[in-house]
Amino acid sequence: MMDAHEKIYKVLSELGYDVEFDTYTGKNSTYITYFELIEKADAGSDDSEEIIGHHFQVDVFSKDDPTDIKNKVVQALKENEFYSITCQDLYERENKIFHKAIDCYYAEYKY
Repeated sequence: MMDAHEKIYKVLSELGYDVEFDTYTGKNSTYITYFELIEKADAGSDDSEEIIGHHFQVDVFSKDDPTDIKNKVVQALKENEFYSITCQDLYERENKIFHKAIDCYYAEYKY
């Protein structure tokens, strides 16, 4: 069984863009990064965690408008059991690059 980090990496990698955890080190002007905002037990019994909640942030960066890529990311996340998806438009003035920040939640069942 895949853990949450393996799952989100696999889902994002299947979109055909460079994907890296936390910090992008490549040279392409369009890429995706992700990191975990918080991990916490969401359900348990008898001193064992049964559901671990993972809150991720996925960031899409591009010199061109990345709205289509953001839509593909959101659709892929939904199709793979990521929920509570929210998006924010940003622009990195110092790098002159568009930035779409996408927050999502994934429940990892331990039973």
